[in-house]
Amino acid sequence: LYRSIAVSLTNWENHRTESDFDNHMILKRVLFEACDCYIALFYIAFYQCNTVNLRLELIGLYTADEIRRFVTESIIPYIIEKMRQRNLKKALKDGDESKPALV
Repeated sequence: LYRSIAVSLTNWENHRTESDFDNHMILKRVLFEACDCYIALFYIAFYQCNTVNLRLELIGLYTADEIRRFVTESIIPYIIEKMRQRNLKKALKDGDESKPALV
């Protein structure tokens, strides 16, 4: 959604060069994504003035980010490596050494 809005707005600006277009597109995407990500925190912190809810929201945000990073940096590469090893063993067992089935 934000990408299509950023593209439309940047197209309406009618930039002379492609680099100007790209720079303004990046700026809009960063601003849209930052607003989307942090608007709830600003609302809780400054409108509701509720530090308990703010703390819970921050804990949830950072916990979810830690889980995402752990899965993408540790679990997925581990699974991919195990699959490669299994496919290589299977290929060697079948006697097809010329072209092992690597993932």
